Amino acid sequence: MKFSFINTLLLSVASFTVSAAQSVNHSSPADPGVINQEQILYWLEKRGELAPNADVETRKLALERYINKKSFDRKELPGVMGKQVLKAESFIEEGNQLNAKKLNKNRTSIQSAVAQNEVETTVKVLAIMIDFPDLKHDDNGLTSSDTAMYYSNYSVQHYNDLLFSETGYEGPSGQTIISGYQYYQQESGGTFFFTGQANGWVTADNNAKHYGENDADNDDGDMNAPALVLEAVTKAVSELSIDLAEYDQKDPYDLNSNGIIDEPDGIIDHVMIFHSSIGEEAGGGVLAEDAIWSHRFYVFGDDNQPVAVPGSDVKLYGYTINPIDAATGVTVHEFGHDLGLPDEYDTDNGALGSPVASWSVMASGSWLGYPGGTSPATFSPYARDYLSTRYQGNWINQQEVEFSSLTQETINLVAANNHQNGFNQIKVLLPAKQIEFGAPVQGDFQYYSGKEALLDNRLAFDVALPSETATLTMTARWSIETDWDYVQVLVNGSAISGSHTKAVNDVRSTVTNYISGDSADLADAYGTLSWVDLSFDLSQYAGENVTIELRYKTDEYELGYGFVADNVLIKAGDSELFFSGGEYTNEVQLNGFSRVGDKADGNSHNYYIQLRDYSGTDAKLENIGYEPGVLLWYRDQNVSDNKVNSHPGEVFIGVVDADQYLIKSGDSIRGTSTQIRDAAFSLFDQSPRNGDSHLTNNAFFSDVDDYSSPLQPESGIKLPYLGLTMEVVTQSTNSSKASVELKRVNTAKIDAVIKGLSVTLSINDEDLPSTNEVKWLMGDGTELTGQTITHHYESSGEKLVIVSYLNSSDDLITLEKQFIVAENITGSISASVSNDSVTFSTVLTGGYGEFSYRWDFGDGEQSTVASPTHAYKQSGSYNVQLTLTDEIQQRLILTTSVEVVVPINVVINPTTNNLTANFQSTVSGGDSNYSYQWDFGDGNTATTASPSHTYSQGGSYTVTLSVTDGQGVTQQASTNISVSKAIVTPPKSTPKSSSGGTFGIFALLSMLLVLMRRSIKA
Repeated sequence: MKFSFINTLLLSVASFTVSAAQSVNHSSPADPGVINQEQILYWLEKRGELAPNADVETRKLALERYINKKSFDRKELPGVMGKQVLKAESFIEEGNQLNAKKLNKNRTSIQSAVAQNEVETTVKVLAIMIDFPDLKHDDNGLTSSDTAMYYSNYSVQHYNDLLFSETGYEGPSGQTIISGYQYYQQESGGTFFFTGQANGWVTADNNAKHYGENDADNDDGDMNAPALVLEAVTKAVSELSIDLAEYDQKDPYDLNSNGIIDEPDGIIDHVMIFHSSIGEEAGGGVLAEDAIWSHRFYVFGDDNQPVAVPGSDVKLYGYTINPIDAATGVTVHEFGHDLGLPDEYDTDNGALGSPVASWSVMASGSWLGYPGGTSPATFSPYARDYLSTRYQGNWINQQEVEFSSLTQETINLVAANNHQNGFNQIKVLLPAKQIEFGAPVQGDFQYYSGKEALLDNRLAFDVALPSETATLTMTARWSIETDWDYVQVLVNGSAISGSHTKAVNDVRSTVTNYISGDSADLADAYGTLSWVDLSFDLSQYAGENVTIELRYKTDEYELGYGFVADNVLIKAGDSELFFSGGEYTNEVQLNGFSRVGDKADGNSHNYYIQLRDYSGTDAKLENIGYEPGVLLWYRDQNVSDNKVNSHPGEVFIGVVDADQYLIKSGDSIRGTSTQIRDAAFSLFDQSPRNGDSHLTNNAFFSDVDDYSSPLQPESGIKLPYLGLTMEVVTQSTNSSKASVELKRVNTAKIDAVIKGLSVTLSINDEDLPSTNEVKWLMGDGTELTGQTITHHYESSGEKLVIVSYLNSSDDLITLEKQFIVAENITGSISASVSNDSVTFSTVLTGGYGEFSYRWDFGDGEQSTVASPTHAYKQSGSYNVQLTLTDEIQQRLILTTSVEVVVPINVVINPTTNNLTANFQSTVSGGDSNYSYQWDFGDGNTATTASPSHTYSQGGSYTVTLSVTDGQGVTQQASTNISVSKAIVTPPKSTPKSSSGGTFGIFALLSMLLVLMRRSIKA
């Protein structure tokens, strides 16, 4: 006991030195999936930043300014540890199929999956509540009108129940809400246990702004959110006596590479932080943009490694962070990231959204229920497949179907939320897509390494080398993950050096003489594909018979397209000893490498089939008008994200919309979330909702049909044409059971190009010999012959064409195609300009039925109304394009240009601290090329956008800002401020002591050690 005071001081000094060594002040990303636009507008109004009576355009502009400054790109993790995370969380292949093979995971029957489906996983989450000196959790300034998840007391028990209760937690109105524990139990069929303990509240060392202020140099990410997380965990240890070892049970990144996940790795498994503010994604509450935006990220030091936590041997790395008023949806969505799942919405935050919407919790399905987020939807079938493969358990009972061996198969389905009996998911594995790859340097073929994880692919040939010096050359291009993956040239199994080889590998010490990185980065690369001429000296093998190999090696996480070689040549002087450009087979031995042309096999792709009803976690789909039935999903591993604003119709996962009739509001096409409300294939008609007038059911899918939603391509998906059909054969009235019939059919079809009253028709059938006759009945009494024909109709309307021919087996093939022809669309645009506002109108003739409009205003904004009025944000000249489409997909593109002058608007937001004033300017309008001139009212000036100024004496000052744009237009704004000197309170009299900073601390430490030694001697 006599040393307790000394030991406490020693521990305090030691803690100081550890924390001082940490540098975790890096900005964090923002998750667009948690944006609450309604609440952002609410807080903008409440804080006086938006007039309560603002019109629709002003509110839209305010919302865009608030959101668009953020970057929602996924932040790359640095260092070796970041690499380990990418390995473990890669979703390029569902659950890493190679590891799945190691686990002997066969999903073709329920019986084979029983043992695996019984595997249970328990995670233990360290949840910590942290508030700020200037925003305490029990003095948060919130009222019941500020958030639907308002509580008078945000107690630690509230968060414990929200996350871990086995019976749910009490909502603001006394209702019972599903907890995180219950959600993951339902989703996993009772095999995933989401456990842990809520701890707090603790108080941060700094005010809220220190952590949540936007970092202008890093896409306006939160300035120091990871530092707040480290503080929270540190305080949990020092103030709440939390033993972090209890929260280190797994090695999810397999850091010791022993293949064992169920063992500690010295890092906290799961950290979940709750702070005392409304999240910035929902308006930020009283903190505004200084609030933290909910996200999942990592804490790492200057060495890019997990950081030490003072007082513990367990380190900190990954975390999720949530606001004070979080509901279940946000927490299970963010924890989904913790489990390795990506976002399934448009992470560019496009206006229309990806074709997933509320069908998945990893998209907007996290917001289902009232209050929003209290009844989150189920995971997508892709996410369930991933979770099942990575964590095992009862997430899915999945039937796999190989399209290549499919003829006709009927499969019974139970609802996706039924984990007890029957298949709740079908996976149709499709043949590899042929993707554009780039032409060979010469000829029609080239050699390609392939692109997958865990490859060890080779190309080999034997050659007898003469006594004189021989040289191996080739033309090559590559994109290979630097150092982790590599190419080597081997002679009799030994790697040799050559042009652009590296002698030493910093991350793989046994690898020498290798090529890695990107050929495009080399100065001697040429052509659009970045070809490089490689040369290898073979003189050390003169006079020998040798085996030469190209070896391509990858690890678990591949990156880049791999290695391509052409014109492989060995010469000795003028004598050519070997040459292969891939033009002929059997010139080399291919073990993983392949001969390809200008196309190559892409990554795998597949369909998922689910039956969705209104049970379990899908119960609240009914409230938003989502129709039950058989939901078809398309998964494409050749696409890395769902940024449909950038690549419409191309998704890594998305819902195929059974109802291709677009839903409108007036003459404006509604967003994707509304369009795919009726995406399910069904035997029953739809219920009325959201102005949808087309309620007829569709029970049949054929990939010959177009599901790309050409009038709004962001809402559709471009599907491969393989000859797959799916039909809903039976379906219970509550959609708890159904059966589907899958068929592989003849891929022969009629392709049509319609231009006005003329149509060009051709047969798309690989089994049609070029010499065989084709007979066409055109539906108007005309008969034509030829494999491709063109016909002009005399009148518009619906036409039925019948074609017949003999295929290569002399089987008679008869095909039909129905289509409509109409006069070409013609028209013009007119524009009426009033300052920044332009009203557009059209005069149109021809076409068929109603027109759909897609305006591109030249500033990144779009509209789908017939005669829009658009307010430009900046002065300038804009090229406007209108794409008109009629009901038979005829298109007309019209263009015009407009010149607008937008008045400059200047707002000054000052804050003061004693004699120092900080000024933030908000400027809009003009041409955006602003220059600034500040007059601080005391004779001093500045020319930056948001300066800081310290006055020499207290008083009231009028501050003026003049902003001039690139056109010479100037606008002024003024504001009055008052500053004063700090009031200094005389310190209380205390005994004199030295204060030598760190030196003083260590001096104290030395004294304490002396005292300890004397005490021991005594």
